[in-house]
Amino acid sequence: MKNKNFIFAYIVILLLIAAVVIYRDQLLKDFPIKNRPIEKLPNSFNECIATGLPVQETYPRICVLPNGQSFSEDIGNELEKIDLIRVDSPRPNSNIKNPIVITGKARGLWFFEASFPVSLVDENNLEVTSSTAQAQGNWMTEEFVDFTANLIIPNSFSGKATLILKKDNPSGDSSKDDELIIPVNIFN
Repeated sequence: MKNKNFIFAYIVILLLIAAVVIYRDQLLKDFPIKNRPIEKLPNSFNECIATGLPVQETYPRICVLPNGQSFSEDIGNELEKIDLIRVDSPRPNSNIKNPIVITGKARGLWFFEASFPVSLVDENNLEVTSSTAQAQGNWMTEEFVDFTANLIIPNSFSGKATLILKKDNPSGDSSKDDELIIPVNIFN
């Protein structure tokens, strides 16, 4: 009886070892080990987090390689423009569907005649669609004013894109141009 139990236990152990060997890559992918070697060094934030490396929960998030190199999440230029324009929705890197409803606040100086242009461009910087954001209050101020805009995306488009909220500049003086850039992911 002892021999049967020993043989059974031996077979179970061999099967477990075989399963680990066969499914090793899948196991490591699903359960990343903090200090395991990285076969190919990442070249971007998204590649870095895909390796299972830790992500610092800062804004923007930062993924750090064991050698100290780091990659920041692309949030556009939101932090640079926070004193001029703030978008509540959609947030950077959001996965969004048609139609896009954009809401936020902008200083009155961002508007002209209570509006400013909004566009969505693809990865090649080609315009996919555009619209106009409308002030939801008195825009003749230097304070923040609520705005809203709607963008209808062609059904044929999906993938990475960039929302561009442009300061309305009727003067034509390029030194007065400004824009907020927000990376997004479109799923139709």
